[in-house]
This record gives sequence, C-alpha cells and structure tokens, in this order.
Amino acid sequence: MKSTTRRAAIAFATLVLGCSTPPGDGNNASTCASPCGDGMECVDGACVPISADMAAPAGADLAGPATSCDPKCVGLTPVCNASNHCVGCAKDTDCLAGSYCKIVSGTMATCVPGCTDDSHCGGKKCCKNVCVDVSADVNNCGACGTQCSAQHATPTCTMGACGSSQCDPGWGDCNKDPKDGCEANLHTDSGNCTACGMACSIPNAVNACADGCYEAACTFGFADCNNDPMDGCETSVSSDP
Repeated sequence: MKSTTRRAAIAFATLVLGCSTPPGDGNNASTCASPCGDGMECVDGACVPISADMAAPAGADLAGPATSCDPKCVGLTPVCNASNHCVGCAKDTDCLAGSYCKIVSGTMATCVPGCTDDSHCGGKKCCKNVCVDVSADVNNCGACGTQCSAQHATPTCTMGACGSSQCDPGWGDCNKDPKDGCEANLHTDSGNCTACGMACSIPNAVNACADGCYEAACTFGFADCNNDPMDGCETSVSSDP
C-alpha cells in the first residue's frame, strides 16, 4: 500500500511540476525540470515529499534550526541569543577577560566587570564576582575571604601571606613578630619607652614610662632622699644612719 501511494504521488508530481527522467537513466540518475523545494526530493524524475523512511544520518544535528536575527546583530549588541534577540552577550566567553555576561532577560544581556569563575580572570581568582590577585590582596590573601589584620599597624599581603608594615603612631613592633603586629605601646612601656629597646633603668625603683622614664616607687629599703630623679632611689634607708 505504501509503495502504491508513493508511485501515485510521483505520477501526480510529474504532471504538475514538469519532471522528467532522461532516457536510459536509472532512478538514481533522475532529474527534475524545476528544482525541488524544501521537504521535497527528486525521485524517478519527480519532486515528491521526503518519505518518513529517509532517516537522518547518524550524527545529524536534530536540535532544531540555528538561531538567527534579522537584521543582523551589530554594534553594542553583536550576539544573537537563543530567543533570536540581539544582545551584548550570551555566555561569559563572549566577554573580554575581567568581565562576565550578565543575563537580565531574553532580550537584555551585557558584559559587566567581574567574573563568575576563575577561568575569566587571567590568572587571578574570582572572589565574590571580582577578579583579585590573592598574592597581594589584604582582603583575600592566599585565598578568597582570608582577610589580613595587624594590631596597631597597616596590614599587608605579600606572596599570599599576611604581615604588617608601618606601625600606628606611638606603637612599635619591638618583638619583630608580624603575627601580633605592633604590640609595644611606646608611650607607656617601660621596656620600650619612646622607642623599641629604650628600657627604663632607674636604680632601686619601680620603673615606669609616660613618654619618658620615671620612678613609680622605690623598692623596699630604698628612698629618693635627694629628690633627684636622675639617680633614682639612692638612699638605703635600712642601713644609712
């Protein structure tokens, strides 16, 4: 029944479309007087609908027609997206390094500064949609979200490791340990009075510092009988008559 219907369609198409088969040619060599249109094929000299048994070859693209925009996309909207609208971009790779495709809707998408992953940061890391150099960023030092802090000092990030640089006024990094920043209060630290290493050494006294050394009290058995702070508590009251 299928073969009979196909032959009838061929005969009808031959009369209507003016198809012919050159003498001596087989079915595979048949031609048509007029080109066959979409969805038609030339068989036995006739333009007939492509039969259902003409399966698509293996690997053929069955996903549907490619996107197309009319007029052609140019200028600030050079990309034709899946909904056939001209937009600034359709995916991150449509944008330059250091920017990503922000899709607002099917009709609006554009490249904006930032990122969605490391691949579009040119060797940097993508931290909260921003490309950063984690080897030198104090807010993302060594990894995203690792924030450097320094006590009484300016924090630094060098080769992905936190540290500190300049101390706040009146403070010093006297123990040379970057982990605790500038730990010494140079205004009041008797061991580092006004500067690192400037230790107070008033004889026989409890040493103190207030932007300079002074005796807070005399040690037991001594007194400052001459009221001269330069020699501290000079008198041994336990033995001096």
